[in-house]
Amino acid sequence: MTHQSGEIATSSATIGTAIIPIGSTEVSIATTQVTNTSLIYVTPQSSTNNQVLYVKKKEENEGFTVAIDNASSQDIRFNWWIVN
Repeated sequence: MTHQSGEIATSSATIGTAIIPIGSTEVSIATTQVTNTSLIYVTPQSSTNNQVLYVKKKEENEGFTVAIDNASSQDIRFNWWIVN
């Protein structure tokens, strides 16, 4: 898994860990395992400062974006899992 500016490149992974960086509101995760019917679960590993992580966008065979509504004053680390 490689960290790139606002994007995590994972190729064909169905499970992983990512970070919404300090000052950001979203991160994109690139994986070919996303389908139109995929369920994508996210579980925070750190404080979210009372914000809810949500899947903002998913694109078949390309990946998905996890977001929060307001930029955080700290990194937000989370696990993600794609179920097909």
